[in-house]
Amino acid sequence: ERNFHVFYEMAAGGSPEQLARWRFDCPFETFNYISQADDLEREDQSDAFHFDATLSAMRALGISEEEIGHVFDITAGVLHL
Repeated sequence: ERNFHVFYEMAAGGSPEQLARWRFDCPFETFNYISQADDLEREDQSDAFHFDATLSAMRALGISEEEIGHVFDITAGVLHL
C-alpha cells in the first residue's frame, strides 16, 4: 500500500517549475519513503486531481501562496530524507 499520498500527488500534479524546485528529477521510485509501495500510480483515482484539491482547500482556508509554497518545499524535503 502507498503511504503519504501527498508525495504522489505532488509528483503527479506539480508544475514543471515546482518539480524542478522540489528536485523530483530522478526516478520517483528511488525515494526511500515510497520505494516500498507496490504501485506508484492508482488506477481508481487521479493524484493530480487530489493535488489540485489540496491546493484549493489550502487557499479556501486562507493560506497564502507563499505559505503553501513553504509547506510543499518542506514536504519535498522530507521525501528526500
